[in-house]
Amino acid sequence: LDVGPASPTDAITADTLASCDPEDSVLGSLERGAGDLEGLDLGLTLSALKSTGLSSMLDATKAPEGGDFMAYALVAPTDSAWVKLKQRLEESPSSAEELLPLQQLLLYNVYGETNQTVFNAVASLVDGSFLSGAPYDFFLNVPIDMIDGNTTVLSTTAGSDLELNGSPIVAAVRACNGIVLAVDDVLLPGAAVEQFMGRPEEAAGGAEAFGCLLYTSPSPRDQRGSRKPASA
Repeated sequence: LDVGPASPTDAITADTLASCDPEDSVLGSLERGAGDLEGLDLGLTLSALKSTGLSSMLDATKAPEGGDFMAYALVAPTDSAWVKLKQRLEESPSSAEELLPLQQLLLYNVYGETNQTVFNAVASLVDGSFLSGAPYDFFLNVPIDMIDGNTTVLSTTAGSDLELNGSPIVAAVRACNGIVLAVDDVLLPGAAVEQFMGRPEEAAGGAEAFGCLLYTSPSPRDQRGSRKPASA
C-alpha cells in the first residue's frame, strides 16, 4: 500500500463534514471507484450495503442528533472475497449455520467515531500515512472497536503491508466523511484478538523492533452502534 505523507487538509472536521458532497462520501467514493478503488470489483459490497439499508449511514454528512461530528471507516471486501466466503460456507455447512445475518456482518466491517481527534488518528494509521517514511523499524498492532462492538486488529511491520485481521489492505481512499479500505477477505467477527496479535520479535525476524499498541477507549454507543461522547 503506497501512501504519501498525510496533508493537514486530509483531516475530517465538523466544517468539512458540513461541506461534504455525497459523491465524495464513503458510499459515493465506493460507488464511483474513487482513487485507488478504480479497477477493483466492489459491486457485491455496494449491493449488500444498499440491501441492508446501511448505505444511508455511509453517505450521511451530518452527525447524529446531539453531536457535531461523525465519520466512518468502511472495510470493503472485493467481489472475490465474497466468492471465497461463499465457497468456504459450501465446503463447511456447519460454518454457514453460525454465520451472522448480513447486516450484522457488515457492521463488523465499519468503524464509526464521534471523536474527531480519535477518528483522524485511526484514519492516518489505517491508510498508512502516519507510518510513511518512518526512520526506524517498528511493529504495530492496533485493536479497533467496530460498530457491532467486536474488535478488529490493524497490524504491520516496517516495510510490510498494513493488514486487518491478517488480510492486507489493497487500497485506501479518503472520503469527505471517512475512509474506504479495500481488502480481499470478508472480515468475520468472533475471531480471538490474540490470533492477530503477534510478537515484535516474530514479525521482525529477531531484530530489535519498536513496538506500539494503541487502544481506542470504549464509549457508550447509540442505537445504530456508533459511538457517543461519554457524559461528563
